[in-house]
Amino acid sequence: MRARGWILTLALLAAGCDNGPEAEPPAPAPPSGPGPITGTLNYRERIALSPQAQVEVRLLDVSIADMPATTLGIARFDEPGLPPIDFRLEYNPQNIDEKNTYVVRAEIREGNRLIFTTDTAYPVLTRGADNTADLMLIAVDHTPQLPPPLFDTHWKLISIEGQPVVTKAPPEDPHLTLSEGGSRAAGYSGCNRFFGDFELAGEGLKFGPLASTRKACVDTMQLENDYLAALARVERFEIVEQELRLYAGPDMAARFVAVDPGVL
Repeated sequence: MRARGWILTLALLAAGCDNGPEAEPPAPAPPSGPGPITGTLNYRERIALSPQAQVEVRLLDVSIADMPATTLGIARFDEPGLPPIDFRLEYNPQNIDEKNTYVVRAEIREGNRLIFTTDTAYPVLTRGADNTADLMLIAVDHTPQLPPPLFDTHWKLISIEGQPVVTKAPPEDPHLTLSEGGSRAAGYSGCNRFFGDFELAGEGLKFGPLASTRKACVDTMQLENDYLAALARVERFEIVEQELRLYAGPDMAARFVAVDPGVL
């Protein structure tokens, strides 16, 4: 009986020393976020794009009303073929905040000529939207038009330092008007009305100190600050088709488009 007990004890000790095969490491966690944005681009016209056509799709953060949208990702590719045109847009998921609002926009160019663009922002990623979007583009009318005059034209602000200005209240779009009589500038900055003088010499343009009303706007103060700071840096201008472009040195400080104020 004693020998049998020793044999049982040794067997138990041997079993305790045998740890068996090593456990496999846990599988890596899948990447967070919904993944790349995918979808299609369509247009109604029955025309084929040339081999020189280039597509650009942008992911924009438009969370704050009347502030320039922030670009978080761009997809560009050539020779898109016939619609529906598939696209895939990569971005950094760490830049996405579930509380913010994100949209995609697209355009198709042939060289420097814009031929199709979206006129609607398509929500993605947050607030019930996923990572897919099917975009409808509209044709750009290239019927020759006389460029508008610098003076007494309602210039709607569309970008500051290359960043598009996305507004959510069309009647209150930021704008600028230059009056030839008295060289007076006036406009709306996204929060307050502003006014002041300007000096014009050929293509040289400089704004004097601009006064404004003193309304406080939590959502649009940053847009106002950026807009007025851009005007303060302006040194020259040019009018290209229906656009007014203001430059600070070689850089474009602000860009406007001529609009009818009655249909803003």
